[in-house]
Parts: sequence; structure tokens; C-alpha cells
Amino acid sequence: MNIYRLFLTIIVLLGSSCSGELSFEVPDIQQKGLSIPADQIITIPALKMAWEQQNNNDLYPFLRLSEGYDDKYLEGYVISNDQWGNFYKTLIVQDDPGLPAAGLKILLDQTNISQRFDVGRRILIKLSGLTVGLNSGVLTLGLEDGGALSALPKNDFMPLILRDTIVVPIVPRQISLDHLGPQHTNLWMKLEDVQFHRFQCNIAPPMTFAADPADLYDGERWLQQCDSEQYLILKTSTYADFSTNNLPSEVFTIQGVVQFDYFGDYLVLSVNEPSDLMINDNLRCDPVVLDCGEVDASYPIIWGQSFNQIDNLEALLALGWSAPPTNDPEVYWTIGSYGGNKYLQVVGEQAETELYESWLISPALVSPAGANLSLECDVQVNFQSGVPLRLWITEQNPHDATVPVNWQLLNYFIPNGPAEGFGDFKTIGPIDLSCISGSTFYLAFQYLQNTVHDDTRYHIDNIRIRSQ
Repeated sequence: MNIYRLFLTIIVLLGSSCSGELSFEVPDIQQKGLSIPADQIITIPALKMAWEQQNNNDLYPFLRLSEGYDDKYLEGYVISNDQWGNFYKTLIVQDDPGLPAAGLKILLDQTNISQRFDVGRRILIKLSGLTVGLNSGVLTLGLEDGGALSALPKNDFMPLILRDTIVVPIVPRQISLDHLGPQHTNLWMKLEDVQFHRFQCNIAPPMTFAADPADLYDGERWLQQCDSEQYLILKTSTYADFSTNNLPSEVFTIQGVVQFDYFGDYLVLSVNEPSDLMINDNLRCDPVVLDCGEVDASYPIIWGQSFNQIDNLEALLALGWSAPPTNDPEVYWTIGSYGGNKYLQVVGEQAETELYESWLISPALVSPAGANLSLECDVQVNFQSGVPLRLWITEQNPHDATVPVNWQLLNYFIPNGPAEGFGDFKTIGPIDLSCISGSTFYLAFQYLQNTVHDDTRYHIDNIRIRSQ
């Protein structure tokens, strides 16, 4: 009887081991909690401060982690995800999952990094032998290689980066664009009530995230915050899985990693995946424009300005134009030339903090009685890092300082230009002016820098007014 009962027990146990309800997984030996002593752990802010102290005289841009770092580990929480192809051989961590003070980019010669180092994962990095410096303008950890930073080889970094069992939600820091700065690079941030610029999404067809002909390695698209005139560039890799998606036209909330562009000149934002962009509603927050309708471009020209007979700005002002004083003497209108052709020229300044504007106002323009007018001009967009050009119209005399002027923004579209180099001259218009009621009106070109590090350059030529 006892033997029989034992036999039955064995059968039950064997059956239970094949049951789905009672099965168990082999433990992951790499999922052990990390117990590094606290005195061996260095925070990212502390490492950043050490690098800044090393680099305060700009004689040596790197911090070699050798003496004093033999048993030191850097603590961080993963915020980047390369699953969608927007981060390549890069791991980005910050010092805290919800209230970070600093972040760090780590160069790794490895793809599919997120399979091992997923978002929210706590990791510890053995620092001995590594180097801290700048890569594309942001604080980066890697190997010093001929005056630059190179990626950690796969076989080298695997034992250096310890994967903890701790995985926590990453809570984005909410910020407005007027407070965003270099101190937020390598951090997971959130912007509310933003939209893509109308020149990029309210066209047929709308631009893609990074699959347009001009997109070589990255697509750069302009995010505008509704409660301000400022904007930020969204940078998306041309290899991202969502690069061919059309830009949405709605207002949305977006979260992502703040970085600099490839050359380290201006701030950009990069998302991990499409769901980091969350549509709020179907509305937009574009400025109010004077929309008179559509117009035929075949009407005869009744006034024009080609600038070919004008040698300098003083000669232009003598014709009745005016250039009010600007708050930045480095940003001004002038006469440029190339290949014998002359044109209006304005160039932004890569200011660190101050926003600025510069105006150029036409002389009085006369509308024939009962005429339906339209406006055209040719614009060349160069070294584009923003959309600072605006076209205005008024029926009040802006040259009379005693008269308050009600400027109206025209309904125009400015073609996009290259981020590096010169674009081609393209026509703006025709812009319908038929709802102008007075006999005299004035045009104005405004260069409004609404973000720092904007040095977009415009050439404007062949301004012409047509009449039906």
C-alpha cells in the first residue's frame, strides 16, 4: 500500500510539473539587485561638475576617469529607446526618474540597446578608464580617440554597465520654451500645447517627420508653443521607423530628450517613438492673418522693386523706405549681391539669450480706385534654423511716430530652405490684397528672432504689386 501511494504521488508531481498553472521560469541570473556601496557611487551632477572644473580653461576638453575612479560607479536611469530607430548606438541616462538635475549620453557600439537597457531601468557604470567630454554639444561618456569621443566596443561595455532589477516610470519634467536651455540637455522633458509650424504641416501634402528630399540624415521640424512666439526643432532620424509619417496639424503634447543638433549649435528635441506625441484636439493656434482669398497671378505689375540699381541701404532709404532702430545692432537689413544680382538681405545672430527683431518698411504704395491688388516677391532661404521672417501690411502711416499703427499679418507661405548652405530663389504669393479698403498702404518685412541660436539668412528680391 505504501509503495502504491508513493507511486501515485510521483505521478501527480510529474503531472503537475507539466501543468501551465504550476510551471515556473528559470531565474534570470542577471536580474540580481545591485549592492554597490554608497561611497563608490557617483551621481551625474557630480560627474558633470568634475568635468566643468577640468574644462574651465578650455585647454583640455576631456575628463579622463583614471586616478580616483578605480572603484567608482555612475548611477543613472535610462530615458532613451532605440527600438524605433531614432537613437542609434546611443544610451541616454539621467540622475533621477522624476526630478533630474543632469543627464549623460553614452556612446555604445551596439544596436538594439533597449532590449537590455529599457526605459526606466537603473544602471551603474564602472567609470575607470572612460572619458567624459562633449559630443554634438552634450555631455557624453565614451573613449578618448584622437581628440574626440568614440563608442565603447560591445565586448568592453558589457561588463562595465551593470543592469539593476529596479525599473521605474520616467516622469517627464514639464517646461515652457522660454525657460528651456542647455542645462536641460540629456533630460526627458515635456512640452504642452505645441504644434508644427503651418509652413510644414498645413501644406499639400504635409511634410513628413524625416523623409522629405532635403532630409539627408535627420529631419528638422519646427515645434511652436501656443502661448509664445518661440519654437524648438524636433529632430528625427531618417532611419526612424516613423520617418515617413506625415506631420499632424493638430495641437499636441510632446515628450522627449533635449539635445543639440549634430554641430552643437542649437537645441533640439528627439522622441523615442510616435506615442511620445499626444494629440490634444483638432484646433490650431496660428496667428490671425489678413485673408482676402485667392487671386490670379497674371494681372499686370503696377509697382515693383528689383534693387539692382541700389548700392546700399542708405540709397534704399532715400527712396522712402525706413529701417527703425533694432534692439540688436548685429541684426539689420542691407543690400546684398551675387553674380551681378542685388537683393535685400537680413541675417540673424546666434544670440545666447536675447530675442530680437528688425523691421524694413516700404514707402507709401497707392492703390488705384476700384483695383484688386496682389503681392509677390522672390525669397531665398539660407542656413535655416527657424522661421523668423514675417510680412505685414497697414493702411496707417508707419513713418509718422505720432500715429499708432495697426499692422495686419499677411496670409503667405515661405518655402523651407537648407539648414546648411544656400537655397534657391522661390516666389512668395500671389497674396491677395483686395480687401485693403484705403488708397494708400504700406508693406513691412519683419525679422523676428523667436528662439536663441537662430541665424537664418533671407534674400528678398523682385517685390511686385499687381492690379486687376
